[in-house]
Amino acid sequence: MPVCVKMSTPEKICVINQAAGLGDVLWEQKIAHHFNSLGYRVIWPIVEPYDMIGDYIKSDWCEFVKDGVDDHPFKNIWNSAIDFPVEWPGGHLYLPLNTISRYWENKPLMHTKYSILGLDWSDWKDYINYVPNEEKTEQLRKIVGIPESEYAFVNSVFGSPNSGLMSVQMKVSSKLPVVQLKMVDGFNLFDWIPIILEAKEVHTVDTALCFLVEKYSENQKLCMYGRYPGVFYHIEGIFNKWEMFENTGNVHEVKI
Repeated sequence: MPVCVKMSTPEKICVINQAAGLGDVLWEQKIAHHFNSLGYRVIWPIVEPYDMIGDYIKSDWCEFVKDGVDDHPFKNIWNSAIDFPVEWPGGHLYLPLNTISRYWENKPLMHTKYSILGLDWSDWKDYINYVPNEEKTEQLRKIVGIPESEYAFVNSVFGSPNSGLMSVQMKVSSKLPVVQLKMVDGFNLFDWIPIILEAKEVHTVDTALCFLVEKYSENQKLCMYGRYPGVFYHIEGIFNKWEMFENTGNVHEVKI
């Protein structure tokens, strides 16, 4: 596991603007590690639905803070049109990873976040360190009623609660009992991960949980379904454990 020792009196601060898109935050962990290794104190604001991420994703190279609540440098330009890395007086760095892909139109979207910085993304999984809350997951098992026998996990929802959730009409074929991802008050996606990893089969639309399953899955049948027809290009080459299926069904908004 990569380790960086934070400087006790950091001279430079790097603020990453990728406050939402949980899959993006997981995918970009190596970028945070890179800038911390260059001597930056890396601060990463996260929007309200996911600002508990620091309780589940542990790193020695970035500090997650609450977007819009906690104070941090570059707040004055947070919602500006600046979409390219900016170095501020004192050597501080503003890194808008949420919009940086606009500068590499001929590369898959997720790749551009590394390409624009001249970084290799191939070992991205080495920089994710997920730590489950076993007590919460056990409570969730009881609430949802997870079978003691083998089961298939199914998820058709993608997006973020703060910006809107969508659902894909997937054609899933399984002889096993099905556990469907659902929103349960007081619980989040991270609490579902151990349940997903214990399923015999996983059928899901392309979404954030795929990154964690890609790293931690063992001996599972993994099936990923496109959000829209022909949109796997944005994640080309990232996943190697999943069998991918084109989406041919309807997509509709999920009311929460």
